[in-house]
Amino acid sequence: MGIYRKTALVVTFLLIAGLLRMPLERPLGREMRQSSILAKPLDAGTSEALGQTSAAIALGGLRSLVAATLNFSKVVTSWQNQDWLSIFNTFQQIHTLQPQVSYYWEAAASYAADDAYADYRDRPGLVDSQRTLRRDELFRKGVAYLDEGITNIPESQKLYELKARFLSDTYKPDHLDYAAAAEVLDEAVQLPKATDVIRRQRLYLMTRVPERRKEALGLAHEIFSDPESRFPSVKSILFALQNEFPAEGAIPEKEIYPSEIDLIRSLFNYYQRRNENFPVKGVQSLLEERLAKLELPLALNPLQNHDIKRVTLKIAQVMAHFPLELSEDPFAEASDWPMVVDHFQEYGSQSLPTMRVLFFVLQNIAQVEDEKRVSIAGIFPNLLIRIRDLANYQLDQSHALPRNGVQDLLESSIAKAELPSHLNPLEKSDLFPLNREWMTEVTEWQFQQVNSGLKTLPAGK
Repeated sequence: MGIYRKTALVVTFLLIAGLLRMPLERPLGREMRQSSILAKPLDAGTSEALGQTSAAIALGGLRSLVAATLNFSKVVTSWQNQDWLSIFNTFQQIHTLQPQVSYYWEAAASYAADDAYADYRDRPGLVDSQRTLRRDELFRKGVAYLDEGITNIPESQKLYELKARFLSDTYKPDHLDYAAAAEVLDEAVQLPKATDVIRRQRLYLMTRVPERRKEALGLAHEIFSDPESRFPSVKSILFALQNEFPAEGAIPEKEIYPSEIDLIRSLFNYYQRRNENFPVKGVQSLLEERLAKLELPLALNPLQNHDIKRVTLKIAQVMAHFPLELSEDPFAEASDWPMVVDHFQEYGSQSLPTMRVLFFVLQNIAQVEDEKRVSIAGIFPNLLIRIRDLANYQLDQSHALPRNGVQDLLESSIAKAELPSHLNPLEKSDLFPLNREWMTEVTEWQFQQVNSGLKTLPAGK
């Protein structure tokens, strides 16, 4: 048998075997594509959509390589140039290649509804009508990417999460729709692998829709029943909703907040978000009651000091000791002076304002020798903060903390800064309490003096 005849027989056998296997492999292939194990075959228009070179590579089985290359070579470069049209055209190719990859739908949506949206929001030279039109188009484009992604990958929680975030983004007030965002997560929690994070996010959105708050109360009880899910926001929502819908079986306040400081910290940080449409029934009155009991100086009272945007762990640790026991004997037993020292040793000049002043006062009470003292520059970050801290402490009549040496240091610091009468807290009583606005005004006045050649800036410390 000649070599050509043998070759013909082998080829014929392979063709027959392939034809016999096709009826068996086709259903398997369809099942694997439906399960997203295999990608769908590229259609005839792929060459036109991708370009002949990319299409040839993709048809060769390297779709993920082509998609990744397009993402890093074209999208990143276009983003640097703020060429949004180029980005969206490139993602059209990427999505054709990798429709089952959630990341590419998320990225395209974020470029449209976040980056390009912000660009047109801040871009100079546009009339308001044009700016609004472009922003609206980009927001809708971002949501459309996510909808198409969900159609291709209905099990992707991330796509639902991102869509809900877009619809509840307070930085896009024209598109704010808490009800629609909650409905998105209503679908997401039905997914087989829905996480606890999705359930909590759904709770946060439901509570911002007044018509769904009673329903949200049941969900809050359910989430709170898991000790691992008792996050501050969950507890505060539960507290507010129980006040809004009082009923038998309500969880006692003491069970929600095991400690006074936990209550203050959680409720205050939650209260600061009241403009986001969260329920706050009973929150302010309870905060006022508990903070009054602590006898905090103004600088540490978050309801009075508007510079405090959040009660952090650092503030909470100090609050736990109030009202303070600070005797004239710094070495007396059962005194809170050790707490002041511990706090300052941990944070130094970054300590809380009241703690900085108290550490300075302690050195005076203990009559620490000059060479052993922490210097004034080591206690206060700079001269302006020193004046603010000392003035707020000295002029605050809400506390009875010791003031040894505070007045003298305040006067010498104001003299060093050469403050004019209208910015001098000892001459203009209505400046108290000194806040960020006062500091900004002093800084502007100082630079005006420098620019006019009347003086140089005072030493920072």
